[in-house]
Amino acid sequence: MFSFKTLLDQDIQGDIQAPYRQLIQTMEQASKGQQKELIKVLFPFIFSSEQSSFVTGLRSKSPFFCSEPLERYIAEGWELIFEEEAVDWKTQLLTEILFSRCTNKDAEGARDFALHLVNPTTGLEKYFRLSLNSDFVRAKKSERVSIPDNREPADGMRWAATLEADAIQLEGFVMGQFVDVSRRELLARLEEFMVTDESNVEYDQGLSYIQSLARSYFGNEALHIGSVYVQHTLWRELSDWTILRTFNSEWYRHAFEQADGLYKRAVHGSEVVFDNELDIKDASGALEAAVIADGYKSLLLAPVVTSRGDVLGLIEFASPKRGAFDPSFLERLGDFGEIFEMGMNSFVQEIDQQVSLVLQKYFTPIHTSLEWKFRQVALDYYWSKTSGESERGIQPIEFRGVWPLFGQLDVVSSSQRRKSAIVEDLKSNIEALISLLSDVQGERSIEIISSYLSRLTAHQSVLQTENLDMGEERKLTGIIGEEVNPVLLDLKGDLSQALQERISQYFLQVDAQTKTFSQKRSEVEAGVTEINRLFAALLSREDQKMQTLLPHYITHSLTDGIEFDLYVGQSLLRKTHFHTYHIKDFRLWQLKLVCQMGHEVMARNQEASSVLLPAISLLVVAYPSTIDIHFRGDEKRFDVMGAEGVRYETIKKRVEKAVVTDTGERLTQANKLAVCYLDEATKKEYIEYLNHMAKTGAIEEKIEDLELDLPTDSAGIKSLRVD
Repeated sequence: MFSFKTLLDQDIQGDIQAPYRQLIQTMEQASKGQQKELIKVLFPFIFSSEQSSFVTGLRSKSPFFCSEPLERYIAEGWELIFEEEAVDWKTQLLTEILFSRCTNKDAEGARDFALHLVNPTTGLEKYFRLSLNSDFVRAKKSERVSIPDNREPADGMRWAATLEADAIQLEGFVMGQFVDVSRRELLARLEEFMVTDESNVEYDQGLSYIQSLARSYFGNEALHIGSVYVQHTLWRELSDWTILRTFNSEWYRHAFEQADGLYKRAVHGSEVVFDNELDIKDASGALEAAVIADGYKSLLLAPVVTSRGDVLGLIEFASPKRGAFDPSFLERLGDFGEIFEMGMNSFVQEIDQQVSLVLQKYFTPIHTSLEWKFRQVALDYYWSKTSGESERGIQPIEFRGVWPLFGQLDVVSSSQRRKSAIVEDLKSNIEALISLLSDVQGERSIEIISSYLSRLTAHQSVLQTENLDMGEERKLTGIIGEEVNPVLLDLKGDLSQALQERISQYFLQVDAQTKTFSQKRSEVEAGVTEINRLFAALLSREDQKMQTLLPHYITHSLTDGIEFDLYVGQSLLRKTHFHTYHIKDFRLWQLKLVCQMGHEVMARNQEASSVLLPAISLLVVAYPSTIDIHFRGDEKRFDVMGAEGVRYETIKKRVEKAVVTDTGERLTQANKLAVCYLDEATKKEYIEYLNHMAKTGAIEEKIEDLELDLPTDSAGIKSLRVD
């Protein structure tokens, strides 16, 4: 705290030494030339300094003296841009004098002014800190000034700004120095842009702003800047930040991987490369030719490297002038490149994170081969949402013109086998209970035991006929699990030791979940589970091999066996080209795969130590045309679309239960492969595949050609069948 009132009641410079007062008077009365000579004698450092300096009187309309650097700025017409609160420097100087004279110390920061200069001709910007020396200043107040007491320096600044022009009179002169802080300030502004949310969106003004910073930082008004990602990213094609302001994937791919030019050297050498004498005859490819065609004579490429040391992208600098990239430019490039590198890496991380969030919100876990499409849609959604465009919402994920392949390996008569196993378990359970309850009744005469014996005997008669429906099964398991078993446990402690041991042995056979005997049912379920495990493992292993040859989409479901749908086609591919031979290759692979699964089951059943596996039937649907599929966001799964897709799904369901014309037998039989087809061309193609497989011993040579009884919506479907 200090008192303005006490301070200004007297001449605040009253204690100034006489020589200083004389100097002030002499300076104010001297001519322009005399002032300059006097300054040269008294302050020679101003003339020898490379800084922009000046000396001016507080009552002068023009400075006594300006250094040569400052004279150049004035001659070039640089304009002052006010970015901070506009405070008259004389008012601020007055406040500094008051504070320093009262406290005997400098007012920290009070003498410095932030200045932003722009050259209207070149557009280049500079930033300075203006430092003032007020050793030769006196201040006097008029009689009418009311001076507040006990004020902080900041309050004094606001008070001084409200004074009338002649309330406080300043006399003397000040020395000022412009300290160039452009490099530090421009880098700070670039860093601020790169790390804020705005830098993560490629809005139209973004690159223009960075380019203006770069031009001012490097002092080159003709400099152009761009950036491109080297690593293949989904947003690379969306970027218009390249030096050409468009992304041509073929040009850049050729420049990065094949052409022996600047771009390849920058990427593979991970080093800054430049050419100050671009010439069309030396262009290594379409990209460099396009750069030259745009009028650029100099090109510099600076790699942007990830934390792992991989080249993520390039910063492109270009100029229509030859020799633009001199040692001074290269010296400044390091700091600029580091900040730009930080921004590009931050951008990649932010985009990846946001796309992952969109995937989690709108999509289910997806097949690796299709992840590119989902990420592309998620990126497009995020891009439109954050780049200022109207939000388009999640775009449909569709794959048109894909070839479907359906395969099924089914446990033969699985329902009947499961039903028979349940009957056998219940027979054994009732037989054990009747024997046990009869002995309990002989030892302890209990009426409820007699009732249980009567009811169980009646159900035993029903089981002998094998006529067990679901209602009868539930009723019987309820009697055993909910009525008889709890009573046995309650009576156990009151019975003889022999009966207690028999009851304990009985409950060792009771399944904790069904509360009845389930040995036979467990054997059936174990066989089905083992088949499913075997099939799923084989399908996964073999499919991985095919994915390396041609990416495709495959999905499967496990019930009493396995069903799988596989789709191949150009729309599923991000880079690779689809050819006609691919569908033929996949059809033959599918046939070999299902047969391999059948052989695996037979081989396992020959191993004495293994679980006995049930017989299986093999089914393939050879559909002759392509269909369209799409992702259903409401159900988080793929489904067919269009009439052709619906027909394909209908045929799949029909042939599973199809019967052979005239014989009435099921098409799907144990240890047989059925191939359903719709036209003669497909039939001929698959006969060739089957003959080839017969020669390798995978199947028998005899091929049945069967007519099928099917509803009218599936009429015309026939089948080939082999052992």
